[in-house]
Amino acid sequence: MQSILFQCEFTTEANATKTTSLIVFQVNCNTISLTSALDDISLGLGFDNIVCSANHSCEPNLVVFFNQPQLVLRALKPIRKGDELFIKYVDTTNPFSVRQAELSKQYLFSCRCPKCRKGATHAEDLLLKPADELKPEFVTVADNLVKRHEKQLPNFFIPATPAEAQRRVSAIQAEAFAVSGTTFDYQKGNSGASLDEVKDALKLCLNSGMWSYTRQPVPHLLRQLLVHYMSTGEVYRAWRIGAKKHFECAPVLFPQSFYPDRVIDCWMMANVTKSLCDNPATREIYVETKKGGLDLQIVFLGFMLELYDNMGKSYGWESPFGRVVGAAYKQVMSSVPHSEEKIREDVKATWPKLEAVAKSVDVLMM
Repeated sequence: MQSILFQCEFTTEANATKTTSLIVFQVNCNTISLTSALDDISLGLGFDNIVCSANHSCEPNLVVFFNQPQLVLRALKPIRKGDELFIKYVDTTNPFSVRQAELSKQYLFSCRCPKCRKGATHAEDLLLKPADELKPEFVTVADNLVKRHEKQLPNFFIPATPAEAQRRVSAIQAEAFAVSGTTFDYQKGNSGASLDEVKDALKLCLNSGMWSYTRQPVPHLLRQLLVHYMSTGEVYRAWRIGAKKHFECAPVLFPQSFYPDRVIDCWMMANVTKSLCDNPATREIYVETKKGGLDLQIVFLGFMLELYDNMGKSYGWESPFGRVVGAAYKQVMSSVPHSEEKIREDVKATWPKLEAVAKSVDVLMM
């Protein structure tokens, strides 16, 4: 899909409508969302003839992002000479039916990439147990959701038998995605759902016994929960959710440690951890955590080192984001009375403790 120029001649109303529709279609299919990595603010839409000509795959070999003022392409895997370059048009961590529905509605094609040709057989499609083993207390809830999302059910289809069980789990999926606002059908946006709505959606997925923490839309909902806690100044709760995502979700959803989403989340965790260390309001938490064997100062340094190790492969040190991280890294390292080698040893010893804490977080109890 390549951007083109239009010479519009509105000779009739029908011609004007057709031309307008064609322009809208080209904009929808060829624009790239421009956002700031530092604050996740939308900066508008961009066109690029080369980037917009790249086809979609649910297993892309490139990731594209806005590196103010340039669009940057990063390889996600080794690419041989002559291989076609693929990017993603939609969130490829979503289940098969959700991806297909979004591509069909927004880009007017059905994906036939090697991954999609295998159908709903991948990790992002699998439930923790068969659909007909849905807990009894969730059956009535699911039946009510079937009525609520009747029209959208095909877009959230989960292959299962019998048909009644399939409709129930598909309805639960539709409801959870409606709250997350991360699909073409339900674009409420991350700020659209209330804290209670997000918590209820998480309870619906996790307590049903069907969803893991890594199956969408649970990771989407966790991010919403984190944003809610950050906006209300509940830093420790946000930190715990962020740690959960960092260790339990991110490596599964984005295997490459330099993937832009992981780098951004790492920067967020570094800042939240620093706040826990320095803010007088959270001093008690810092002290108690250290007594329990987890030094948050070392955790902070660990996130900074992770940023340092991955920035060059991701946004790059000359990007606005890279320059901010680079300046912060230099300032931090100059104030630490230890060599980088010693810091890395301390981080290596601390990281298993942090991972254990992160994976023990029960978000439903927060």
